[in-house]
Amino acid sequence: MDNHLNILVVEDDPVSRKLLVKILRQSDYHVVEAEDGLRAWELLQKEPIQMVITDWMMPRMDGVELTRKIRRADLPSYVYVVILTGLESVDHIVDGLDAGADDYLTKPYDPKELHARLRIGARVLELERCLKQAYEKMRRLAMYDELTSLWNRRAFYAFALEELERCARFGRQLSLILLDIDHFKQVNDRFGHLI
Repeated sequence: MDNHLNILVVEDDPVSRKLLVKILRQSDYHVVEAEDGLRAWELLQKEPIQMVITDWMMPRMDGVELTRKIRRADLPSYVYVVILTGLESVDHIVDGLDAGADDYLTKPYDPKELHARLRIGARVLELERCLKQAYEKMRRLAMYDELTSLWNRRAFYAFALEELERCARFGRQLSLILLDIDHFKQVNDRFGHLI
């Protein structure tokens, strides 16, 4: 488990917040604190936060509205959200999850259960990281020639279309030079594609 995750604890009750922060720091998590959803939203704009543990009922912006705001935002990576609250009815749980929370835990909570749920979150975040890496690798394979690391035909065509559209939009001219090497097939046949 990656305890180096940045976890944002959002709780308006200072005693509850300090207790949760203490539990998380004892497990070597890096913890950032906010006293309400509005302050949490400000921190999410400035710091790379991977997880948010938020209370539901808070002044200025509650945890459900914060969760909705996180889900609507174009943040650089996925933020795993846990709602940690005293509201334990099925309707509240469903509302919290429908707002975009990944998990829901009721107070009073057992620290062992909290840590187990954070490990689940860490696995989800690790899967997202692996998917991003795989996507970037596939994008690179789709856009670049493996041998020369130059743009391949697909990438060149896409970028050329973008440039043509840009020139048309701004009324600018575009020059394109097409070179052809005569009898290049003979070079390939005689020396091979690597040469």
